Amino acid sequence: MDSKKLKPQIISAKSVHWQALLNQLKSAHPELTIVNHYHSQLNELFNIRYPKDVDNDKKRLLFISRITHKKPLNAHGNWIYYPWLNTLVHLLPKNEYQEVRTARNRPIISSKQQQQLMDLTVGVIGLSVGNAIIQNLVYSGGAQVVKVADADTLDLSNLNRIQASTTNLGINKAVIAAQQIYQINPYAKIVIYDQKINADNLKEFLISKPKLDVIIDECDDLTLKNYLRLTARAIKLPFLSITDVGLESQVDFHRFDLSSKTAGMRELPNFTLDELLEAYRLSEPLDLSLKEQLKLIVEIVGEKNVSLEMQKGSIARAEFKIAGWPQLAMTVFAGGSLATFTLLLFASGHRTYAKQKSLSFNRLLKPGYFSPRAQFIRRSFSRTFHHYLRSIK
Repeated sequence: MDSKKLKPQIISAKSVHWQALLNQLKSAHPELTIVNHYHSQLNELFNIRYPKDVDNDKKRLLFISRITHKKPLNAHGNWIYYPWLNTLVHLLPKNEYQEVRTARNRPIISSKQQQQLMDLTVGVIGLSVGNAIIQNLVYSGGAQVVKVADADTLDLSNLNRIQASTTNLGINKAVIAAQQIYQINPYAKIVIYDQKINADNLKEFLISKPKLDVIIDECDDLTLKNYLRLTARAIKLPFLSITDVGLESQVDFHRFDLSSKTAGMRELPNFTLDELLEAYRLSEPLDLSLKEQLKLIVEIVGEKNVSLEMQKGSIARAEFKIAGWPQLAMTVFAGGSLATFTLLLFASGHRTYAKQKSLSFNRLLKPGYFSPRAQFIRRSFSRTFHHYLRSIK
């Protein structure tokens, strides 16, 4: 897809033709919705910069008049046209917009950390769980530049965990994610891949401009999932994956920029990127039964990280062919938060754990979770689950 076609149109009031462009837009779209709260944004900007003077009306008026230079407010900032919404919004310029939008992040996130998070260039493959990650990241003021990839369209059954609406049904998930990002940050730069990532375009996604600082794997294709880790390791690109397993959300972060020897991955010769892509191109697609898929997924996430609910649901999926692998919005959204915090640590230069970490709702909050009876039930079913996995050839 041509990513430029999906971008919102930005009309800068600094342009000598801004009024003509605005009139042309209004004429071409007679049912255009206009959102203009520019004065309120200027007031917020004043409150942020001069918190001790929020009641000083004289200083407030002076501040606003210095910005506007006594011109009408419509002649300032930027007018943003969202074609998919047929809506025109009047917003502050990029830097001031970012300053106001992230003001309440401080001091939890310092100004320096905020800029570091904003400067990240992030790639996301798979936009179910990936949608929660990228939205959380952008809402937190991060990732000015993003690459998103997914070949699937939104189905009704996706609405139990993807932050979208019935109006998005049938639309490509990468397009939905891009629209959501632009509606949060119209100044973002987004590259959209609405086709399947495979051996023919994976290299382009990973190394073409804009250069990625981290790759996030949320794809369902198990062959791609394997080669994505291997290729990320070959080019020393940090690799992040969030896996929701029942009522647990698992973080898997590999700092391949620091070391190729990371937890959970077998040692291999130092293959080049092209050698790995050729092996990927020649590999046979995995034709796995539901049971075999389950076994491979458990090998990736770790058997000890699969909650009791997910163990039961996985067996039900493999044996009785229920509609899909069980997933919940609560764990998907929590995973988005975990990913954003991980990226904040990474962007700020902090050390991060080089092994899998899990957040368990049950372990944290469920009454009686550690009672002898509850522990006995979990151990008993875990043994059943373990034997079930071992029975899969």
